[in-house]
This record gives sequence, C-alpha cells and structure tokens, in this order.
Amino acid sequence: MLYSLLFPIFIISIPFLLLQVGTSVASVVVYNNILSIIHKISAIFSSFLLLLSFYGLLHAFIHNAVIFDMVNSHTTPNLPLIYKIGAIWSNSAGSIFLELAIISLFSLFFNLQTIINSHIIAIANGILGLFQLSLMIYLLFPHNNPFVLLHHRLFLGELNPMLKNIWLVVHPPSLYAGYSLSILLTAVYMGAMIHNKLRDFKTVLLLKFVAVIAFSLLSLGLVIGSIWAYYTLGWGGLWFWDSVENLALLPWLGLLGVIHALLFIPHQQNPTKYSSESAESNRNLALLWLVISTTLILAGIILERSNLLISSHSFFEKKQMGIYFLILAFVILLSLLWMLAIAITTKISFKNKIFFLINSVLLGSILIILLGIVYPIISNFYGHAISIGATFYNIILVPLWIITYLALTFHLKHKKTALSFFSIGILLSLYSRIYYPLSVKDTIISLAICSTALSVSASLLFTLYQNFSTKKLALKHISTTLIHISIATLMIGWLSVSVYSKEKIIDLRINIPTTINKKIYLLKDVKTIANTNAITGVQKKQIYTIINVSNPHTNRLEHTLRPSLLKENKGTGWQITNTNPDTILTPLSNTYIALVNDVASRNNKAHEDVYYSFRVYQHYLFSLILFAYFLFFMGLILYAVHLVTEISHIHKSKDNENDI
Repeated sequence: MLYSLLFPIFIISIPFLLLQVGTSVASVVVYNNILSIIHKISAIFSSFLLLLSFYGLLHAFIHNAVIFDMVNSHTTPNLPLIYKIGAIWSNSAGSIFLELAIISLFSLFFNLQTIINSHIIAIANGILGLFQLSLMIYLLFPHNNPFVLLHHRLFLGELNPMLKNIWLVVHPPSLYAGYSLSILLTAVYMGAMIHNKLRDFKTVLLLKFVAVIAFSLLSLGLVIGSIWAYYTLGWGGLWFWDSVENLALLPWLGLLGVIHALLFIPHQQNPTKYSSESAESNRNLALLWLVISTTLILAGIILERSNLLISSHSFFEKKQMGIYFLILAFVILLSLLWMLAIAITTKISFKNKIFFLINSVLLGSILIILLGIVYPIISNFYGHAISIGATFYNIILVPLWIITYLALTFHLKHKKTALSFFSIGILLSLYSRIYYPLSVKDTIISLAICSTALSVSASLLFTLYQNFSTKKLALKHISTTLIHISIATLMIGWLSVSVYSKEKIIDLRINIPTTINKKIYLLKDVKTIANTNAITGVQKKQIYTIINVSNPHTNRLEHTLRPSLLKENKGTGWQITNTNPDTILTPLSNTYIALVNDVASRNNKAHEDVYYSFRVYQHYLFSLILFAYFLFFMGLILYAVHLVTEISHIHKSKDNENDI
C-alpha cells in the first residue's frame, strides 16, 4: 500500500538535509559553483520529500486511513472534512510535523527564487537545515512517529470537542507560518550580514517585507487564538496570560523589535537620513532581536511539550522525551550565550530617546513574561507549587505599557492637539465613573488609558491631515498611522471590556421569562442527547438550549441564542468537557451567554422544574476591539504594499540592476 511508503520517504530526506547543512558550512570557508549547486539541490529535494510525506498523512486523515495510529486516535469517520484536516495538528507530533512542513515549503520556494544572492542562500540553507533536522529528530521517537501503522482498524479516539472549530483549523498554521518565516528571516539576515549585503537598499527593503509578513502571520495567529478562546471555551475573555499564550506572545514582541530596528536603516529616498554609525548600530540591533525571537520560538516549542507548564492547552508528553528536550535546551543555551556575545562585541547605540524607550520596554516585557513562565517551573522543583496568573502581568506590564504610550504623547509633533485630547480623555473617564463605581486602581488605569489613547490618535490624525493638505501624503504614512491608531483603539476597547464589564450567573427554567440587561430572556427548549461509546464505554451527554431574547416594550423577538454543553462521565460523576457559548454583538456592547450546568430539580418533580445555570457577561465597546484588529491588519497590508512598491521601483532603476 502507498501509505506504507510515507515513512521511507520521510527518512530519505535526512541524507539530503545532512548534505545541505554540510555543503552550506563548507561554502562559508571555500565557496565555489559546485557547492552552490549541491546545497541548493539538496535543500530542494529534502523539502520536497518532507512535503510529500506530510501530504500523504493529510490524505490519510481526509480518507479515514485508520491504518495509521495518529488517524485512528484523533478522528472519526463522520467528522467534517475541515476538522479532519485540523485534526493533524491537534496533537503534539502533528503540530511539530506541521511546523516542519511549513519550514520545508518556505525552504523550497527560497531555493527556487533567483532574487537573492547565492552566497546568502548558502548560509541560510545551513540554518534552515539544522532547524528541519531538529524537528525531524523529535518525530523519529517511537511515540511521536506520525507514520506508526496498526494491525487493527478501529476508531479508538476522536478529536477534542473544543478543537471542532474553524478558528482552531486556521490558528496553528498561521502561528507556525509566522514562526517559520521568522526563522527564514534570521537565516537570510545572517547571510546578508556576513557577506556585507545589508548596505544594499534592495536587501534591506526585502528583509523589511519578510519581517512584516512574518509579524502579520504571527499577529493573525494570536488574534484568531484569542477569538477562538472567547467564542468557544466559555471563558468570556480574549487573553488570560496562560503560559502557552505567553510563549506565543514572546516571539511577537521580538519581531516587533526587529521591525523597529529595520525602520531606522537608511532607505533609497533619503540614504543620508541616518549616520553610518547609527545605521550600523541598527543593523546589529536587528540581528540581536532576530536571535532573541528565534531563540524564544525554540524555547516555546520545548516548554510547550515539556510537561512542566501549567496550561489549559499545553501538549502532554511522555517522560522519555526528557533527553531530547535537554539537548534542545542546551542548543538554546548556546544561542542565548551567542546572543549575549553579539550584544557585548557589537556596537549598539541609542541616540533617539523614543527608539531607546521602545527597545527597553520590549526587552523588559519579554523578561517579565519569561519570569512569569519560568519561576513556577523552578519553584516546583523545590516543592513549592506556584501559579502566576493575570494579576501578576496586569500589575507590572499594563502600567509599563501605559507609561510608555504616555511618554510618546509628549514627543509628538502636535503637542497642543495631543494635550487637548488628553484632557478630554480625563473628563470622559471621570464622567463614566459617575455612572459606574470603580476602585481607585481602575479609576487611575481608566484615566491613563483613555486620555493617552485619545491624545496619541488625535496627534497622528492631525499629522496625517497636514501631510494630505501639503500633498506629502505617502502610503507609508497612512499605514503606520493606522497601525498606531489601532493600538490606541485596542487600548480603549480592552479598558472597557476589562473594567466596565458586568458578570452574573442566572438560573432559567423552560418557558419562565427572566429580565437580563433590559431584555427578556425565555428558555424555549432544551434537548439532551446521551450516548455511550461502544468501544471505550465512555458516557457522554450533550445539552442543547434555545433562548429567545425579546424587547420588553414591543415584545418583538430580537435574537435567538443557542448555548450548549458537553458533559462526560469520568466515573466520579458527570463533568463538563466543553461549552459552546453564544453572543449578541452590537456597536456599543456584546452580551455573552454560556450554559455552565444543568441544575438538578429543586423539588425532584417534573422536568419543568429543572433549572439551567447560565453565565452572562455584558461587555461594553467590545466592537472597538474587533475594529482595532481591522485597522491593525489594514495598516500592515498597506505597509507591505508600500515595501513592494519600493522594491519594484529599485528593481526597475538602471542604477540598481545587480541582484542582491
């Protein structure tokens, strides 16, 4: 059977990867055309074979080939096609294989393109090959091998109900694509720096473009993950400072540092804007941020699968992986030491105060988040179980970020406009406190966020208007303005959702109306479906509800909500496995309702006396968060278009005909 050939195809790629790395290292010492051809062909063949094996496994999931243990354990025949595809990366080995496949895809395109100088490709191929090999070693462990065959063909498992969501089908590929492109960017940047190509305008623009795309993919993955958590898990929030969430946030902060460092490298339109000393410093700074970001990606892969994290969605690993994780941890330690050596031996200066502030806050944020992740792990080794949650990060990071944005307010071009809207923000915060009692802490946070966000947005918009009126408006100005205004909008949205939200637990009975937030809620119907798995004997109970929401003045039906619940008998009683909440989104608020339990009859009589317990959140200005996401990605898209335009302009220029 063709499926039995997938593992040999996977194994055959190893010699090509070893040849790719070996010739890449050799080409650094002695470069010639033969080595150039060998490492390119090796990279193309190895990437093609890895992609072919991944496609074979994808085909197996789609066509229910339960000959594979992975297919047998994570899917069922009646699962919709889109979830069968997502089931591949619903487990630890599958997610690593997805990361390997995406890196291989980028490597394949990278070696087929003709834009980048072959000397740079040689160094980049060596780094990419090492990453591919490290991921392959993980998949070669027996309990991680995705190609393990079975003699029996029975579906003994199924996809986790919480993963049966379209957002989770898109979330990991987007996140891993951002990781892979970051690794490729690091590899190319190192090659360009070694061969002194970072003084070439086209090279810098191309690196900026790749950095923006990697940052956009990583941002998309984080946003999709937060939306999935909000609409699927029944948590009622978008970010909970969970350990795995934080591990994904760290490379994002690193890439943010990369982009800001690349922005201050001279460009073609004004090559003398920055001094040669400043440009060299920013080149070194960009490399430092790239090493930090790549190291954090590797650290995240290790910690997420180490059984050391306390997280709601970390992968379970067997103890035999300890040796492999120890080796990878040693590699990361070497990377950190190398990163430290770069920082010490290269000259990095900060003449721009705002630029210094941005880099300091980014680095400080990374260190604080790392402390929150690592400290509980260390304390557990000494027998002290400690869990660091949202309170720790909110107390330290939120004020830090507010102060940073506040500092930007006093360095804007139009200070009078900024200060005017700063005052308006203070008045709005004080006015809202009249109608919504807040603690002293929440009042201070509200004042700071609202006033700062309004002042920064007003100043940026006024600058944009002036550029428009003087006909100096460029796509770059529009894009960067949108991105920074989106952050200010997001701040106000998060403030409203975090500080001004209301939460209550209510009990509903069938056909008994209840008033919630000036609306009439009527539980119309409840359907309970109980079943027992014939093979595993697991008992499950699915509870589906229908709630009509009406206007109390007109009695007109406005919404129909369908929150549901999945419970599983664990032997000690029924336990909640999954909740599927429902929402009512309006421009000013978002009502979020989740079924949290079916309460036993209080008088043990008829079915009509059974109470169903719901959690209801009232989030104000939630739509501002979604609008901020829209502005943010629109700004990134426009900035990417701006970079493509500049690259094509240089490509057509007679003075820059040589390849980078």
